Amino acid sequence: NKTLPIRSVQIGGAFHYVESIAIRKQIAPLINGNFLTIDIKKIHQALKKNAWLEYVSIQRIWPDTLRVYVIERTPIARWPNNKLLSNKGLIFAGNGNPKIPKLPLFIGPKDQTSLMVSKYKTINKFLSAHNLKVRKLVVNARHAWTLELRNGVTIKLGRADIDLRIERLKTVYSSVLASKIKTIKVIDLRYTNGFAVKWRNNNKPK
Repeated sequence: NKTLPIRSVQIGGAFHYVESIAIRKQIAPLINGNFLTIDIKKIHQALKKNAWLEYVSIQRIWPDTLRVYVIERTPIARWPNNKLLSNKGLIFAGNGNPKIPKLPLFIGPKDQTSLMVSKYKTINKFLSAHNLKVRKLVVNARHAWTLELRNGVTIKLGRADIDLRIERLKTVYSSVLASKIKTIKVIDLRYTNGFAVKWRNNNKPK
């Protein structure tokens, strides 16, 4: 349309997993009509089909500009069946993206994803400070929590008082467990006031 044509399309946002040029190519066929008649709703719907986009905003800027602003999803973990889990607890399809960092695997009920993300953030902050990384977080059908670390250590948190048990781990790790971590196989925190340790090859260090 020669009257009030769209002369500029601005793409904004912080891009890590999606490229702005890909968004521009996706919406190019939809830039029809002029400043007044362009179908913003159609463009919005097209972009929302991109699993990596958490938020999409489209604005007309007088007299000839269309401004597109997006917020990407941030993956925090892998999920079964080649899915990802966002840092807000949403399961989405995006596992083929080559820019994804090495992520832990979460396995659990779909209605527990937000809680899993929340507890993971809490314990991972502590573990990372001690150079420990989570390989897998499992919440089983009975809602019992288990962490597997990349160094081969399993941490059993059980079903109840998860926050309290995480705090107990923080309390005892530096003073009791850190120096022996290479010989530990399982840290079992499923006790009211304490914890148990299973040693690798059943050999307790001296």
